[in-house]
Amino acid sequence: MGEPLNIGLVSPYDFSRQGGVTEHIKHLSQELREQGHRIKILAPFSSERQEIPPDVYALGAVTPVPANGSVARISLSPDLGRTIKAILRTERFDIIHVHEPLMPAVPLLVLRHSTSPNVGTFHAFGDYSTAYAISRPLLRGFFRRLDGRIAVSPSAFEYVSQYFGGEFDIIPNGVDLARFFRQTRDDEGAVAVQQREVQVARPRLRVGQRLTDPLQVRPVELPDGG
Repeated sequence: MGEPLNIGLVSPYDFSRQGGVTEHIKHLSQELREQGHRIKILAPFSSERQEIPPDVYALGAVTPVPANGSVARISLSPDLGRTIKAILRTERFDIIHVHEPLMPAVPLLVLRHSTSPNVGTFHAFGDYSTAYAISRPLLRGFFRRLDGRIAVSPSAFEYVSQYFGGEFDIIPNGVDLARFFRQTRDDEGAVAVQQREVQVARPRLRVGQRLTDPLQVRPVELPDGG
């Protein structure tokens, strides 16, 4: 691995609430830290200030707005631009990774003021986006500030590429296998998986078997704590 990087991860959504993008960023930040990188997260945050993790810049009050058939908890605070500009000047990130980069307002303001290489990951999918269709002339400039573009699925790629063409890498969300099953080895070298977790683990084990032959995979029942 090369020199550790100072990386900024950006979310438009309330980081104190659970959600797909939030979980994605949490696990990505953990993985990047384990690789030795320094990570800071820029996101709205609605909980009490003493609950804010030390690696999170809490940006503005949270406002619920309708978005893509759901409700997005984002920040529209009027002082966001000044705050974000000061953070970027202080941190001098080596790279900034913006999730849902065309959502207001945090991602757009980060892209506006960023002097770092910018990567954007698109998560949302659907049939049609009125917001993208109406705002495309305005958002096109922000889209062009992305040096790299990722879609988490073919559906997400098809959704955004209706309005903003260009090259994308399709990189699915990662899976932490250790979260879903525990394993041990019996005397024959086979992997044993707790029976209550076999429904989740078995497909992953088949993949592992193809990649690491001649490993044997055989689900067996173990007592709790095995």
